[in-house]
Amino acid sequence: MENSSLRKSVGIVHFGLGEIGVALVRGVGRAEALRSVAAVEVRPELSGRSLDEVCSAGGPVIIRPTVAEALRDTRGARVAFHAAGSYLERIEEQISGLLEVGLNVVTTAEELICPQGAAAECASRLHECA
Repeated sequence: MENSSLRKSVGIVHFGLGEIGVALVRGVGRAEALRSVAAVEVRPELSGRSLDEVCSAGGPVIIRPTVAEALRDTRGARVAFHAAGSYLERIEEQISGLLEVGLNVVTTAEELICPQGAAAECASRLHECA
């Protein structure tokens, strides 16, 4: 039988494990209401390693190079913490991919605070996707 605290916690998918992404993993590790369930990082040297090994937190979750691979054996993913870039034109596909599999997305991308120009068009497409 599954632990009741696990049923009540929100499953987090981590996308991007740079400095900010690692800090997010550690923050999730300290929060009772959150738990790391999947991780995505495009840098090949991190693929196949665990969050614990890379971040000193996050448990045995294995880092995968794609969202599809990360979610393949995962249950309970509800929210993605996206920390893989600042410029919306470069990360729109990543965020839309997370939205398309039904995840709510929280991103550190500064351009989404007040998108203008091309970023506004990207933001509009993401809004439609959500």
